[in-house]
Amino acid sequence: VYNTQLVGNWVENVEDRTNTGAPAYIGLLPYQYGVSQSLGTAALGVEVKNNTLVARPSYKTSFVNNNELGREGYYNHFLAQFIGPMSDIPVTLGTIFQNNTARNTANAFYLSSGAHNTLICSTTLNNVDNLVDDRVLHNAAKASVNTVRECSASTVQPPNSRPRPTADPKTNTPIPRNGGATRVLPLTGSSPNGYITGFTITELPPASQGTLYLGTDPISQHSALSVEQGQQLSFEPRTSFTGEVVFTYTSIDDHGLVSLGADFVIPVSNPLPVVLTQFTAKARNTDALLAWATAAELNHSYFAVERSVDGTSFQTVHTVRGSGTSTTGMAYSFEDYGVGAHTPGMVYYRLRQVDQDSTTTYSAVRAVSFAAPATAALNIYPNPAANELRINLSNPGARLTVYSATGLALLDTRTATKEGVLDIQKLPAGTYVLLVRPDQGTCLRQQFVKEKT
Repeated sequence: VYNTQLVGNWVENVEDRTNTGAPAYIGLLPYQYGVSQSLGTAALGVEVKNNTLVARPSYKTSFVNNNELGREGYYNHFLAQFIGPMSDIPVTLGTIFQNNTARNTANAFYLSSGAHNTLICSTTLNNVDNLVDDRVLHNAAKASVNTVRECSASTVQPPNSRPRPTADPKTNTPIPRNGGATRVLPLTGSSPNGYITGFTITELPPASQGTLYLGTDPISQHSALSVEQGQQLSFEPRTSFTGEVVFTYTSIDDHGLVSLGADFVIPVSNPLPVVLTQFTAKARNTDALLAWATAAELNHSYFAVERSVDGTSFQTVHTVRGSGTSTTGMAYSFEDYGVGAHTPGMVYYRLRQVDQDSTTTYSAVRAVSFAAPATAALNIYPNPAANELRINLSNPGARLTVYSATGLALLDTRTATKEGVLDIQKLPAGTYVLLVRPDQGTCLRQQFVKEKT
């Protein structure tokens, strides 16, 4: 018996999960599809009557897997589902919906259940593996395809179904509770059959712990983000909070499938050993310019400037002596020469602040973006050279620096033309590296040999 009744149901001001004003449905009825089987007398009737839908002022077009649902609310919605052969399965599918009411309720569903490899869905619906290959219920007005998502069932995955994407769990580097809004690691995920097109913030941390931002705007729960926006999140802790902050997000792929939720953990640490009033990092050609300032320092030993290309693994690239104990403002800076030449894309920096008793804390992380470098050419001669080293460039303007084999800068000059001349007469005999940082284009390196004079 395949009888289903929907009687006297009422839906008012119901929106979907993302509050886009998508169509609201009175009934959501799974239509079971299987192989032919002799069942004796079979009644396949659906009775729908006395249902009411109070529409919002207007409905926006909603798309699910590229199928347009329309610009209206449907009184009834039918879904076809394949769940395998019907032999040895109890066929008791009588369901009655009567006098149900949902008012001002986001994402509300009234779902039928049946003893047919029983499928009971009562959660937020996204990506049911077993409902990927939905079929149109033929000869039914306003039938729809691929509309139910995220519900687990015990049936076997049907042929041609797609596995869901994944969202990557994250643990951010610790940020200080008094450090203000701090950029966090990018959201990432993967899809086995496509690519990630965006993310959704499904659960925010409590307001008592802090605020998650996209740029300067606080993020709301269920916010949909593009891949680019997923790289622009920052978190500002409450100054009274220390501990672990957790928010949850999902990834969405190009097939419209949604991953399970992944936790993003942000450790929030105690205040810095010095009071930072400024910490900036910006790109200048292929160099990274870092500047920071303190309002006060207490028993402070030094700053270690740390760099990372993935935002997770940091290495010390420079140290700057601190001011010990000071109640006056101090300014510091560091220039990371040529880093963008060999690491195009995003480069991350932080300060490791070390007290005189070896206590260590970290500043907020700052990100610098470098564009992919343009192709440039370098020609030096003679090589080996005794007195002068001549340089020919493909474009005018560059900074020329000679380094020893141990990385010590020995000569540094600029040329405004495509040619340059270095006086290497006073250099000891040996092997050296010439680093050329063009005003436009990528950094270039070339070894040369200094002969005895």
